[in-house]
Amino acid sequence: MKKHGAAKKYAGKLPRVPRQRFSRRRKSISGDFHDSIIGVKSRRARLLRRFTRTAIRGLLLLIILAFGFSVTEILLRISELPPAAHAAGTTLPPGQTPQTEPAAAPAPAVPQPELRALYAPLRMLDSRERTGRMIQQAQAEGCNAAVILIKDKEGYLTYNSGLGQMQTLRASRKARQQVEACLQDYKAAGIRVVALVHCFRDNLAAGIMMDGTVLQKDTTKPTPWRDALSQRWLNPYSEAAQNYILGIIQELAALGVDDVLLDSVCFPGGNLQAAVFTGEETPGDLAARNNVLRDFLQKAKAAAGGARLLALMPAKAALDGAEEYGGDLWNSAADAIAVDNRDAGWALDAGWNAGQPTIQVFSTLEQAAGQERFLLIEEEAQG
Repeated sequence: MKKHGAAKKYAGKLPRVPRQRFSRRRKSISGDFHDSIIGVKSRRARLLRRFTRTAIRGLLLLIILAFGFSVTEILLRISELPPAAHAAGTTLPPGQTPQTEPAAAPAPAVPQPELRALYAPLRMLDSRERTGRMIQQAQAEGCNAAVILIKDKEGYLTYNSGLGQMQTLRASRKARQQVEACLQDYKAAGIRVVALVHCFRDNLAAGIMMDGTVLQKDTTKPTPWRDALSQRWLNPYSEAAQNYILGIIQELAALGVDDVLLDSVCFPGGNLQAAVFTGEETPGDLAARNNVLRDFLQKAKAAAGGARLLALMPAKAALDGAEEYGGDLWNSAADAIAVDNRDAGWALDAGWNAGQPTIQVFSTLEQAAGQERFLLIEEEAQG
């Protein structure tokens, strides 16, 4: 085959590019471009991952700060609540603070007047002259009240009662004739009158009021039960026994006494195996006995009218409870508990129930030294 002139002229002079080398160059250029694209993508992925980690850390930090703020706010609100609310674990509703929306205040406690009471012996009720001397002694000792025995542990009254039971009981046959005038003299001198009443320990009424007495077990006819001291007792379960005592409290309120102090609001102690308490469903049920005593105090509070109701309880029962009370009388309807320290001076510094006012009971002024509220009581009986 013949070649053209130009082809002849440059035949063998032009360099021949190897196909293989040209293909390698194309491959190299393609690889560099691919690598550059992958590099950009890799940097973008690294930046995206870094931004994501930073965003997550920031979000976690915000969550922790918000949680800490919420906990601090709750603790601050709890610190502003009264101690009772702390104990119950309560908090204020969201957005409410004691300054802006205070919770409803509890009912104010009945103010307890200072009570520093001397005991007025029974002989001081025989004449107004003796009452005058007792008033002078109380004022000289810095006392503002007098404890006057109205119903002794034998069941006799120091005043003339108008109750219907008096026709059979004759509990007023040893009454002081000047007692009502003496009570008015105390009040006119600014001395509070504390009327002391023995309740279910009543040797007189329990020997006559068969429907209201503690009975002896296994007898052919109703027979009053007696304790270790040969004392008869009224039955706290008996409606007749309760009504008799409540009637006396109502009469005292009408006489204008300031305080009614109830002793022996309890069952008899000792061995009760032979005792029968009519109306008791389960013999020896302490919870049921305690409920009966508390119900009686509720009725006594109503019967006392405007007079304060004080319930006397031995120091042992006040501290640890006692079977005679089925426990204790704390948080009952009584306006205050009179804690009897006469035989338990060791209990004077004990921590009493803070939910109810207390008044300490002693035998002498020396024992009552330093007490803001106290009652002096002597053991007396007219029987």
